[in-house]
Amino acid sequence: MTHKKRRLGLSVPESLYKKISDRAAYHGKTLNATCLDIFWEYFESDGRKKREEGKFNEQKEVKNN
Repeated sequence: MTHKKRRLGLSVPESLYKKISDRAAYHGKTLNATCLDIFWEYFESDGRKKREEGKFNEQKEVKNN
């Protein structure tokens, strides 16, 4: 079974690039693999769910006022 992949080009500030590059080197991974790890960590984290709930609650409060 072949999984289709999509390309994604990112423009990031130099300071962020350096941090990602350093993290990749530390873990012995490519820059691309490290970015994928970061994306997966973000989307699978409970913290993201909590942030979304907080934003949803803030929007409800604004509408109610």
